[in-house]
Amino acid sequence: MKQLRTQQGLRQIELAEAAGTTERTVRNIEGGSTAGQAAMLIKIFRALNVELEHRDYAADVQSYLAMVAPLIEQIEPANRLRVMTRVIGLLSDAVAEGAVPTVGGAADTDATPQEITEKAREAWARGEGRRAAKRRTKKDTEEE
Repeated sequence: MKQLRTQQGLRQIELAEAAGTTERTVRNIEGGSTAGQAAMLIKIFRALNVELEHRDYAADVQSYLAMVAPLIEQIEPANRLRVMTRVIGLLSDAVAEGAVPTVGGAADTDATPQEITEKAREAWARGEGRRAAKRRTKKDTEEE
């Protein structure tokens, strides 16, 4: 989000005003202290002119989307927002860091989408979320 904002020459306060939120909310999302709720993220991304409607994605992205949708459907509707907020946080962290956060071990750029999905399922089953994945990413980087 920060990269998009700065590319467009916007200050945090300007993005906040365009999205109908506070500068503090933008700062917290960019800083990683909160992932932001889905409704607020949609407003912010729209203010940044990010296309949120369906479009033609690269084949690998379509494959990931096809794998994620059934998992999302299996989450109780009352819990989906909470879970998706965590998932969006992981994805946002990956974009901000320019790398894939690890899920259950070191990042494996040669892993298939199915292998990554299985690792994510296992991590989720163990109750691991964004913070645990970030700790592992930091630890893996330090060990290398």
